[in-house]
Amino acid sequence: MQKQIVIQSMSVPEDNGYRDKLLVNQDEVSKFHCQCSCCPNPYTPPPKPKVSWLDAYGWIACNTVDKPYTWECFFDEDRPKNNYKGHGKCLKINDLGAVPTRFIDKNNNAMYAKGVLAHCGFNDTWRGSAACITLPPMIWLAFISLFTIGEKGLLYIFDYSKRIARPS
Repeated sequence: MQKQIVIQSMSVPEDNGYRDKLLVNQDEVSKFHCQCSCCPNPYTPPPKPKVSWLDAYGWIACNTVDKPYTWECFFDEDRPKNNYKGHGKCLKINDLGAVPTRFIDKNNNAMYAKGVLAHCGFNDTWRGSAACITLPPMIWLAFISLFTIGEKGLLYIFDYSKRIARPS
């Protein structure tokens, strides 16, 4: 049976670090659990002007059991070049196509993000995410070693934060 990734969304983009919880399940058994984040960065990084996430990025929407997202493990040729510590192996979500967002993604001017990955975060407090799922660098290798290139599965994100009202 294919692996399922289940994320308990407990944080909001303004929170630092990785406050969401991720489970990898196979055959209805939890095989791995760790911290993660399904939030974008709280603002754009230097040297760009500081802009709030709401005006720059998408925040992945929660889904339901009957409408899962998909993931596939692949080697992203751009990952090592972008200072992600050589971790080119990652998961692409919905085949890099549209992933619904909680608010308008300014990159697409629509309620979806594109090119969404699950990848290694930049460091322990900065996620390095414009709409991606990120894991802390010290956990990343243990997580990604669970997957083989070409492997596919389902992704579920459930909201536990109760804090998704539009920021004022």
